Amino acid sequence: HTRTHARLIRLGDAELRDELEGSRARLEAELGEPCRTLAYPYGEADERVIEAARAAGYEAACGLPTSFEQASTLAWPRTGVWRGDGPFSFRLKVASPVLALQRSPAFRALDRPRRGLKQRLRPGSIVRDWD
Repeated sequence: HTRTHARLIRLGDAELRDELEGSRARLEAELGEPCRTLAYPYGEADERVIEAARAAGYEAACGLPTSFEQASTLAWPRTGVWRGDGPFSFRLKVASPVLALQRSPAFRALDRPRRGLKQRLRPGSIVRDWD
């Protein structure tokens, strides 16, 4: 999830490189093992972030299904499973019809505005009229 769990798509190129390379270097130093994979913070990535992850040496990365038009090793869709999810919720989240729906252009078009509104209404967030 990088060094500070920043929204990578909002960072400038230098900050993005620092988040990705710094996180990988620290994990490798502390674990004594190569760090080859990444989970994009908030599940968000675009082509620039994906290319920066490749340049930083990651071999695979995952994010929310709505972040990717097509899956690849650096754009692998993941499913969020949370502490409050019970057995029914988990089964629903990983059901083939739900996963297929999440990959559809219609779901992607509806989900991005929903996520933006959810972020703006999160407790402690600052909502400005000009956002």
